[in-house]
Amino acid sequence: ARPEEPAPSPLDSEGEEVSAEASNTGIESSPRGFQPEGGPGQRRTWEVNGLVFSSDFDSGNCGGVTEVGAEPGASPDAADGSSTRKSARKRPPNGKGRSSNSRLFRVYARSDCEGTPCETAECAWFHFSVSGVEIKEGLRLDFQVGNPKHKLKLRRLLCDGLRPVVRSVPSMPEWRFVAGECRLKVLKDRTLALTFSHTIGRASKGDVLHFATCFPYPLEAVSRLTATFEERMQSSGAYVHREKLCDSLEGRPVELLTVTASSGQSNLARQPPIPGFLSKGTRPHVFPGRQAIFISARVHPGEAPSSYVLEGILKALAGSRRDLDAAGLLQRYVFFIVPVLNPDGVAMGHHRTDSRGVNLNRMYGQADALKHAPILAAEGACRTANQWQGGIRLYLDLHAHGSRRGCFTFGDDGQEGLTARSRLFCYALARRCPLFEYPQCVFTHNSEGTGKSVMSSHMDKALCFTLETNYCRGHYSTDPFTPAAWISLGAACLEALIDVDTLEGYNGPEARLPQPSGGSGAQPTPPLGAVPGGDMAAAAQWLSAACKAWAASNDAPPGLSVEGPSRACPEFAVVRSPSQDYNPSQELWLHYDFLGQPVELVEARGESYRAVLPTGSSLWVQGRDLIKQDALLGRFFYRCIHDVDITDAPELGSAVVHTLRSGTLLEASERRVVNGCLRVYVAGNDGGFKANGWVSEYRSLAFDPRLGGEVQLMRLRCLPGSRQDR
Repeated sequence: ARPEEPAPSPLDSEGEEVSAEASNTGIESSPRGFQPEGGPGQRRTWEVNGLVFSSDFDSGNCGGVTEVGAEPGASPDAADGSSTRKSARKRPPNGKGRSSNSRLFRVYARSDCEGTPCETAECAWFHFSVSGVEIKEGLRLDFQVGNPKHKLKLRRLLCDGLRPVVRSVPSMPEWRFVAGECRLKVLKDRTLALTFSHTIGRASKGDVLHFATCFPYPLEAVSRLTATFEERMQSSGAYVHREKLCDSLEGRPVELLTVTASSGQSNLARQPPIPGFLSKGTRPHVFPGRQAIFISARVHPGEAPSSYVLEGILKALAGSRRDLDAAGLLQRYVFFIVPVLNPDGVAMGHHRTDSRGVNLNRMYGQADALKHAPILAAEGACRTANQWQGGIRLYLDLHAHGSRRGCFTFGDDGQEGLTARSRLFCYALARRCPLFEYPQCVFTHNSEGTGKSVMSSHMDKALCFTLETNYCRGHYSTDPFTPAAWISLGAACLEALIDVDTLEGYNGPEARLPQPSGGSGAQPTPPLGAVPGGDMAAAAQWLSAACKAWAASNDAPPGLSVEGPSRACPEFAVVRSPSQDYNPSQELWLHYDFLGQPVELVEARGESYRAVLPTGSSLWVQGRDLIKQDALLGRFFYRCIHDVDITDAPELGSAVVHTLRSGTLLEASERRVVNGCLRVYVAGNDGGFKANGWVSEYRSLAFDPRLGGEVQLMRLRCLPGSRQDR
């Protein structure tokens, strides 16, 4: 084990890193350091010694590029971004120890509205392209991305393993993580820079490389998503209404999609115009007897993962999930969807603000029709739907988070009788989606001017949430989040709603409920809310009792008793490999990456188990496909995120021999459950501590152990800086 770098800076109420170093006072850069070139919109293309860098596209962010070691005069000096022929011929001398096939560039990442009177310190998103005749197989590109005035707000994410992403168009158009070393570095001019490298593999003539902080989701991709969704819903016979709510400050449309089953509409009644806005066309019809669901995304433009979550919701509504009753949802609800609340910020490559440097998620309840039209229009559309379409059942504002790990919600459930119901929805979501972490949720998060807090105060009994996902990872998996993970989270939101509806009697008797399969021949998993006395009913009863106890300043009742394994108290097994006397179940042949692998068993249903790989991938597996073990042996890596006691024996209450400080990195050789507690064996070394002993993975458990709990040891794929980390 060895100590890690100092813990990240404290968080403010918005979940952003707060540091005096990130203030507007800035850091003076050296003449050969980071230098922005031109104001926003003035220059977005640079030719640097045979390579062309650009951010002149949707969601691009780059303010200048220089090559380290370039000869004086080699940098471009033409106002339009082109180089003189003389400077283009000059090649930089290789720095000491650098390969002749390696080049180092400093990339200036602009903060939101930098170079204007509205300049802010919000700086985390970058997105640029590299092209030119020098793009060839084997060339290594090293980058130092930074801003000397406004430090990149990426420290916590990088500590958790964030890697930029890259793609090569047209030969390899899919985004993937860069493979080289990635870290923060303080340069000689005192700029804090993100450094990473990329070695070009197979490249086609004319390929253009793209690099970004995280998986991008530009405006054009959102437009394709909504157009495809609209076409599929119309072809299925659903009611689809698309309208422009307003224009942004820069003239981009802010749209509202209204979707429901076509039957049951009032032929005459339509929703009235939104207060304060001239009608841009007809408003959607009113559907008596149905409640409304309102979903919005990208109020913070750099939070691209939220668009992937929205993609999961839209695809599930369009029927991509055969085990989800989308038709039943459309019969019960009218969905109102604003795909992008801040189109200017998305198009301009901003991290958190609009084109005037305003955080629009602090303008609800006080928005100005001229300055904050998208917020005023979305708020008006939501209130109108609440009044004319049977009330809001669920309000979801989709976000991404840079400092709080996992997928979780912020709720504002101050209304009487709403506390237990909001927790119940999140319980169902955590049971449906392994990425969602119930212990990370905050249910009394009142933040002035945010969508969920303002809407909650105006809507009786509505479930109002900000749904957050980390850019990088959660606590339960060693692998980073990908678009597929965020898409699955979106679909799980609808599954959770069905579970709550089933328990509360919203579903009709003919409603088909989702039943995840346990594999070929295995018992299907029943819907959480389908059986009286089942999981949802037990959770609802416990939450109701707990909320009453908390209101009276008493302790909550004991947690639920669960038979079989759980996330907090797993069982261990190895998935059997094919042999002459054993043929795996069909489901395993479809997921062959599980064959022969050690797994945790975190839930049991009949003869089936939910098996989880160290990467976080899970699958329902039959008992005959498993070889159970008392413990899991191997090499396991962790970071302490709290101070952790090491004891001399596996049992709780054993003598403490050492205390590991928060931030310590360690390696364990054994994991086992002892008296209902998940314990791991660690051995010290000269790099950190010398004590051997046992520590607990969890600091506390959730009321249902299948939800896990608050971890104090966070799983890692490998130790940062090791060869496996590249």
